Order: sequence, then C-alpha cells, then structure tokens
Amino acid sequence: MDSVYRAIVRRPAATLLVVALLTAFFGWHARNMRLDASVQTLLNEGDDQKAYYDEIRALFGSDEIGVVGVFADDVYEPAVLKKIQDLTARISKVDGVQEVVSLTNAADPVEDVIQPPPLIPELPRTKQESAALKAKLAERPMYLKNLVAPDGRAAGINVFFAEMSEDDFAQRRVDENVAAIVEEANAAGPERVVYTGLPHFRAHSQAAMRTDMYRFVPVSLGIVVVILALCFRSFRGVLLPTMTILVTLVWTLGIMVLAGTPLSLGTIALPPLLLVLASAYCLHVLAEYYEEAEHGGTPHDVVLNLLRSTGTPIVITAITTVVGFLSLVTNQIGSIRELGIYSSIGVLIAILLSLVVVPALLAMLPLPKIEHGQYTPTLSRRLAAIASFGIDNRRALIAATIALSVLCLTQVPRIQVDNNLHSFFRAG
Repeated sequence: MDSVYRAIVRRPAATLLVVALLTAFFGWHARNMRLDASVQTLLNEGDDQKAYYDEIRALFGSDEIGVVGVFADDVYEPAVLKKIQDLTARISKVDGVQEVVSLTNAADPVEDVIQPPPLIPELPRTKQESAALKAKLAERPMYLKNLVAPDGRAAGINVFFAEMSEDDFAQRRVDENVAAIVEEANAAGPERVVYTGLPHFRAHSQAAMRTDMYRFVPVSLGIVVVILALCFRSFRGVLLPTMTILVTLVWTLGIMVLAGTPLSLGTIALPPLLLVLASAYCLHVLAEYYEEAEHGGTPHDVVLNLLRSTGTPIVITAITTVVGFLSLVTNQIGSIRELGIYSSIGVLIAILLSLVVVPALLAMLPLPKIEHGQYTPTLSRRLAAIASFGIDNRRALIAATIALSVLCLTQVPRIQVDNNLHSFFRAG
C-alpha cells in the first residue's frame, strides 16, 4: 500500500483530474434519477402469495384503480346524479384515463346480458323517479358497496387508467388533472367529493419522496457544514468533507441510474444515509492530518504519514460496514436488497475519496499554522472529561450497560410489524 500512498502524494493533480472526469460522467447520469413510489417494491419477490397476486392481476387487469367518492344526504337526488354525470364525463377526457364507471354510465347486465342497456337510461327529474331508481338498485346488489352505498349517502366513480410507466403517468400529470377536477367539484359544493386509490397514493408518495429528498438532504448537509466549521475552524476543514459527501452522492446516484435502479420507498433513505457515512471517514483523515501537521515537515511528508497511520484502520472499518450492508442482499424484498447493495457501493466510494482525493488535495495545500489544541478546544476538554468519567466509574458503567442491555433484550419479542401504507404519511 505504501507505493499507492506515494503515488497519490506525488501526482495529486492527475488524481484530481481523473476524479473530476468521473464526477462529471456520473453527475450527467445522476440528473436522470427516477423515483418509484410503487408498493410493489416492498413485496416479497419469492413469496407464493405475490406470485398468485401477479397472476390475478395479469388475468383480471391492474387493481390500481382511482376512486372518486361523492358524499351527500341522498345521492339519488337529480342534482347529485347530474354532478356525478358531469364528473364522469370530465374525468374520462383526461389524458391517460382509459375508462370511467359510475352510476350514470354503468351498464345493466341484469336487464340484458348480451347487450346490456344503461343502468340509468335517463337521469331522474323528480323525487318519485329518484325513489324508483333507489328501489331498482336495491334489487341489483352488484352495484351496492361498489358504485353506491346501501344507505344512499355516498356514490363511487371508478377511474381506470391506461397502461403506462410511472414516468409517463407523472409526465402526463394524470393524477394532478383528476385531482384538480375533484377539487373544483368539491369547492362548488354542497356535496363532498374526495379522490383516493392506489394510483393517487403512488403519486402522493412520489411527491412526498421528492419533497423530503430536496428538503432533508440540503438541511442535513447544512447541519454537517455548521458542525465542521465549529470543530475545525478552517476552510479546508469544511470544504473537503463537504466535497467528499457531494461527490459520493453523485457517484452513487449515477451508478444507480446506469443500473436502471430508481429510488423507491425502501431506498429513499439512501442519500441522507450516505451523507452521514461519507463524512465520517473524511473526518478521521482530517483529524490525523492536523495532528501530523503539528509536528511540521513538508505537505507531502505529512500526508504520507497520515495515510500510513489511518489507511489500514479506516479500510478495516469500511469493510465491516460494507459486510453489514451486504447482509441485506439475503432479504427477499427487492428494495431492501437495493438499499444494502448501493449503501455498500456508497461506503466504498466514500473510502476511495477519503483516502485518495482528500490526501491529494491536502498534498497541494500548504500546512496550516496551528498550535496544539487550537482546533475544537472546548469540545476536546469536554470529551476528555467524559473519558475520565468513564475510566473512573468503569465498573458502574459496565454493570449499568449490561443491565440495560438485558432489559432491552426482553422487549425484542414484543416488536410489532406494521405494513400499513398510510403510516408513511403524517396525520395531516
């Protein structure tokens, strides 16, 4: 390894050029990262029940149907039925909607199986006609709890979407257009109109995933930058870890795009996870750099010494982390396997950048003028106090740790598994 370390120190410009080209390549592809909010990614791929589910979907068609609910005191009233008819007609014209079925356009196979006439040939105009329609539907239970509630206080409009990819579904804004029609009808009142179903859930999940990623990754990165500034109090102490984090994210996301793997409900935590992991290894390198710099010498000698002292421990630490994530590959849920695979790839990239790019940059910079303890003096004193407390009270701390571990172990059998998809969202 010493020959590798010497090559990094002697040719830092060439090293950085190669990394810059690779970053541009992966970054060009990373911009095409897709989000997959489908619940299919959370299903057990090897389970017999999933195979049966896929068979039923292939036989009878997709179960991803949108449902528009209309709530009123009496949905059989002429005005309410007219509203259902208008909603049915407007939604059916949305690009990407294949068919819309409601009370106002449903067929009546009870009347004629071969050529079923409309269930409601003409909308009722009087209360007597509305009562007659209600009596008619009472004799046809196939419509109850499907297109109309038994008590007549709610009606459903089933929206069947055309076969398309999630990207097409999003680009055509199918869900947004249906939701806009529903919102307009709901605002007009007095009936309450709502929109639900798996496609709407998927679209909402995708929007939430995108919002969370655009919100939490920058916020988390900002917090890391502030902490780095407080700890190292130097420009290079902030810039190098931040660069390592960003390049790690770009490379990992670029590899995912090249492999055709989108961010799913199971892997959406990957960007913030890599943010934490990538910063940790770079911090070890920088901390050792500042300690070596206190002894003086040339930048090349200091960087070479830090690589010799930190290279092996960091690589061993990374290997244990990679092995831990790769254990997820045995999971039968596809998105969990992907989380393990790409987390491992991200850790390897972070190690490569921390032991190659960061030292190459440090070798090109002059040594910082520091004195012992200049960086993070307050934090160092507090950490030293904690360490002293642990040493002085080691028996009590060990006993307390064992007792707490046993207590927690007794609660493991009480862990509950919850697959309620609604729990992905906040209550509001």
